[in-house]
Amino acid sequence: MIPIPLEEPTKKELQDKLMKMPELENEKNLEQLKSDIICREKSRKDLEKQLMKMPELEQEEETDMKTNLKDLTKELPYKWRVQSAKYGKATCVAYIDARDCQDLLDEVVGAENWQTIYYEQNGLLFCKVGIFTGTDWVWKSDTGSESNVEKDKGHVSDAFKRACVSWGIGRFLYRLPIQTLQAKKHTNGKEYAYSPEKDKIIFDGETLTKYINWKLNNNQK
Repeated sequence: MIPIPLEEPTKKELQDKLMKMPELENEKNLEQLKSDIICREKSRKDLEKQLMKMPELEQEEETDMKTNLKDLTKELPYKWRVQSAKYGKATCVAYIDARDCQDLLDEVVGAENWQTIYYEQNGLLFCKVGIFTGTDWVWKSDTGSESNVEKDKGHVSDAFKRACVSWGIGRFLYRLPIQTLQAKKHTNGKEYAYSPEKDKIIFDGETLTKYINWKLNNNQK
């Protein structure tokens, strides 16, 4: 098959084509501009919808945070310590460590959503515990009392734990009954909790906690 040769465009045809090229380019630019405007308008409307939903989302986050804050009141594993020992009786109360409060705050609200501030007022050390509720920081404070051991450290720890109670952490401890044990005088002249079942003086907190829990579980008086 013999190929048919293509006719070369005439000079006039070439000139006409060249004359039309700016119009075609302008039409192309116009179409692109229309497309850009439509995309921008769509993006603007999408953004407006998102902005309209933001109060709802913030309200949902705040509601979720308030729901989570209820978990701060849950019961934690606790220990026992001697509050006083005299006249043959040892009064024991339940307690939790400052680390237990910190761990619960991390678990419930997140480590980045709570903080503490310490300050003195009228000679007393106060601790403020702040929690970010999703929109604002909310603060609750209380003061502590000195400890018989490591007074400064105990004062700081007690202030922190009492401020945590304001948030509900460890509040269940106040509902637990005080336990009264026998006390016996040591050769150093001090009285300590005493176990008549084993005829032993109880010196450390771990043994005291095990002993009281054993008595409670076995209805021992």
